[in-house]
Amino acid sequence: MDVPALARLLDRLRAECAALGRDPAEVAVTVRGPGTRAEADALRELGVARVVIRADPRDPELLATTIDRYRREILGE
Repeated sequence: MDVPALARLLDRLRAECAALGRDPAEVAVTVRGPGTRAEADALRELGVARVVIRADPRDPELLATTIDRYRREILGE
């Protein structure tokens, strides 16, 4: 994930919101899930509200493994 590029896009989004008289805090930003804990922390600092992780729903066991790995390695739970 290119966090600096995302930061620039979010700056542009906030500027556009301000130009339209809209509160940028009302816009919930969702991005593809980070690959590292550092990326997750950076996204949080940028104000990202949600992330979406890629997991294959056709294989319930693999899905559970992917979610567990994400919770441990990325979220630190």
